Amino acid sequence: MPLTLKVNGPGGKSAILKGLKDSATLQQLQIKIEELLGVPMAQQKLRAGFPPKDMTLQDLTAELTSLGIQTGSAITVVKEDAQSTSGDKAHIPVTLPGAQQLIDMGFSVAVALKALEVSHGEVENALELCVNGIITDESLEHVPTAPPVPVTSHGGMSTANRVMVRRVIDADNSCLFNAVGYCMEKNRRIGPKLRKIIADCVRNSPDVYTEAVLGKAPKKYSDWIQDPAQWGGEIELFILSQYYGCEVVAIEIKSAHAYVYGEGKNYSRRIYLLYDGVHYDALAMAAGSPTAPESLDMTQFPAGDESSKQAALAVAAELKEGRQFVDLLDCTLRCMVCNKGLSGQEEALLHARETNHQNFGEYKSS
Repeated sequence: MPLTLKVNGPGGKSAILKGLKDSATLQQLQIKIEELLGVPMAQQKLRAGFPPKDMTLQDLTAELTSLGIQTGSAITVVKEDAQSTSGDKAHIPVTLPGAQQLIDMGFSVAVALKALEVSHGEVENALELCVNGIITDESLEHVPTAPPVPVTSHGGMSTANRVMVRRVIDADNSCLFNAVGYCMEKNRRIGPKLRKIIADCVRNSPDVYTEAVLGKAPKKYSDWIQDPAQWGGEIELFILSQYYGCEVVAIEIKSAHAYVYGEGKNYSRRIYLLYDGVHYDALAMAAGSPTAPESLDMTQFPAGDESSKQAALAVAAELKEGRQFVDLLDCTLRCMVCNKGLSGQEEALLHARETNHQNFGEYKSS
């Protein structure tokens, strides 16, 4: 069946790409992107999946489905080796050298400087904010200039009388479901209910959730997702977004990428999740202090609320600085509670079950 993909391009541009067969190759995708966005194949760097992976180094003859690309997948396009725009150069502060790199990629001075401000000078994070359309010229026109969101001594991000904090969810194979459940219903034990809702949705919509989309027959998938040992992912987040009628924003700590499930559906509210590479936690605005009772947490926000989005991204940026994420390409972990070294996500999950320790970071030998 034909693929329908969302393509996020340079400068905050986005488009829906239709018409590619499910047997289409990476090269055919790049040709379509060049036609759609005007980015030459030689200058394209493509990322896709969750967590996002660089597809540019793959075999150009590889079929998209073999790379995990399916209907509904989002493709991020970064334009490499772009021509510099000399008119903007004179206005770049010498204290922000990373701004020139963003401007050379086609972003405006205002967007480049704002992205670097929000990401605390981290060029890679600023690039993700620009490429994924989180900071655009249009958003700057509607959001008044304000100082950066202050960091609290408790590891949260403060805005007005509330503090954005990470609410830890148990590592029991149902963290995705329970993180959504906490945000929507203040319930950390809602996994079985949400798994059944997803299974019913798949069964009742066979034309939408086909074997090509699911990777297995719909009935088999419905049984599989109700197994409490199985993990959720993009499909589950999309269905839960539909079920609750709200955007689900999953922020990957390593890349500072905000994945918005339910985007473009005109939902009026959104929730935020943190993803460290293997585990989901909830994000909430605590009442004045991270130690305030969770019963006072604000977990749902207006879909267009820029301040809550930036506060959530700032929490992720702080966690990234402390390497509180898992790099699946070099997956050696450390328990941040007892400092035990762990090899890979299976050991981390077993350790979490045995000790109830929930905080893991990437370990790099010196």
